[in-house]
Amino acid sequence: MVSLRGSNDNVAATGRGGEGGGRERLIAVAIDRDKSSRYALKWAIENVVSSRNQTLKLVHVKCRPSTSPPFPAWSDEAQPDAQTTELFLRFRCYCLRKHVQYEVVVLENSDVAKALVEYVSRHAVDTLLLGTASRKSFSRLFKFADTPNTILKYAPNYCNIYVVGKGKAVSVRSATCPVPNLLTIEETAQVDTLNHARYRFALIIL
Repeated sequence: MVSLRGSNDNVAATGRGGEGGGRERLIAVAIDRDKSSRYALKWAIENVVSSRNQTLKLVHVKCRPSTSPPFPAWSDEAQPDAQTTELFLRFRCYCLRKHVQYEVVVLENSDVAKALVEYVSRHAVDTLLLGTASRKSFSRLFKFADTPNTILKYAPNYCNIYVVGKGKAVSVRSATCPVPNLLTIEETAQVDTLNHARYRFALIIL
């Protein structure tokens, strides 16, 4: 994982322990070049981030040529290139001005929605925010915005989803169960990886 971590000197760093020895909330904001991402970040800081010790994940998906793996796999986490680093600059500066800690995460996948859903699933993210272009009506919004619609439908039910358009949450999907233990998720990922390897090996033999 890319870990370009930033914080204000007056802000104490935190780990996964969080307050009272419990698990720190994982809040992620999907970032791209559209100005709707800036609205999402601003809304997240004003309405979701409850502590100056909270680390906000800034997640960007770099699109790569579409491939068709024979078995579902996790999104690849990539190193940021110069263009991606420049993309994050505005968001990093905004976090610093607001005294909010951040961590940059770059994913690489041909499907943005799939990459974000897999990131939420793999890292037990309990809140994901993403921007969307404002539309005159709710129905028209989701007719043209496949990524928010897909994430709302397929993200784990322990994750709160906020779709933000021009300074307000245009759609909210609240979590319906607690965030699972991260160890359980990692064990599941290992099983998926093993099954993937066995499947590919079987195809080679056939």
